[in-house]
Amino acid sequence: MNLRAKVIRGGLILTAALALHSEAQAQFGVNPWYSGYGYGGGWGGGTAEGNALQGMSTVIRSAGEYNLYTSQAGVNNEETRSRYLDNKKKWQENYLQLREQRSALDAQKREQQRQSRDAYYAATKSAAPAPMSPVAMDAVTGQITWPDTLLASDFEKPRKQLEQLFELRAKTSGAPGVRQQIHSATEELARILRTKVEKIPANEYMAARKFIDELDHTARAKST
Repeated sequence: MNLRAKVIRGGLILTAALALHSEAQAQFGVNPWYSGYGYGGGWGGGTAEGNALQGMSTVIRSAGEYNLYTSQAGVNNEETRSRYLDNKKKWQENYLQLREQRSALDAQKREQQRQSRDAYYAATKSAAPAPMSPVAMDAVTGQITWPDTLLASDFEKPRKQLEQLFELRAKTSGAPGVRQQIHSATEELARILRTKVEKIPANEYMAARKFIDELDHTARAKST
């Protein structure tokens, strides 16, 4: 019930009370709210009818104030709840927005790293790589000194295969099919390395990629 309806209701109650008062006086010639002590039911002074009306107006006014304060309290509670829900919604929206921005930045960073490494890979493939240095490979025994990146367990199978092939190549001066086997093994090393492009630091990735190309070039140059 809104405030206007409550005020109207109070007016109707007052009208009904006055009607009952008039009827009681007409029938019995007494004031139904008069206490008999000369104070008009405790309100004191004035005529019996005036005291009765004053008492009724006080009751009705108190009821109206109660309804008013109750209504205002309900409005305040609703406003507080509305502000809480609004703040909660804004917090959720900000959280989701920040998370989306963070995901976008991470994706952009990964893409930039991938592009830079792919560009380096294309550049090193287009240029003629140098043969292996004596430090990286012993020309007499064919023993290879691997960079730390390629010593990971993921590279073990093609790495072991290349060690055996280069030792065989050093002892036999190039057995039939060794060159092609070396090329296939270096391609496998490069394929595994590309799967780790986002996990290996850029400088280590580039050094490992260059080392693989030099292995392949060394076998091709010697056989040529």
